[in-house]
Amino acid sequence: MSLHNILERKVISCTPETPIKEVAELMDKENVGAILVLQKGKPQGIITDRDIVIRCVVKGLDCTGTAVKEMMTENVETVNVDDGIYDVVQVMKKNKIRRVPVIDSSGKAVGLLSFSDVYQLLAKEIGDLSVPVAPEEPKIVEQAA
Repeated sequence: MSLHNILERKVISCTPETPIKEVAELMDKENVGAILVLQKGKPQGIITDRDIVIRCVVKGLDCTGTAVKEMMTENVETVNVDDGIYDVVQVMKKNKIRRVPVIDSSGKAVGLLSFSDVYQLLAKEIGDLSVPVAPEEPKIVEQAA
């Protein structure tokens, strides 16, 4: 199944220069735990709520004056929108990551898939397999003895 079919098209992002406080406010507003860091639409990194806590708050840095580029994870792995869910799983597994930006053929971000997104999709697909499809005619016919 192509990612075209399952991807939510809303990309929540910021730039490398965005202050950490603004990113945290955006996370709160959008109810997300990670935001793509984009430059001209292309992924430059990712920042998570955990990054903010561990790399900024715990160290006592000024969240208002600290830019995302100082806290983000750079060089993120990506998948193409034409890839399938199997490809996403392989990238997550190989790189031991829980979120993967999805890009189009020009390298621009079109979405972000999380482990939770993948898990929910696969759980639904497996659940759908458990519902038997009733044949139109029974395959076993009882005969009178």
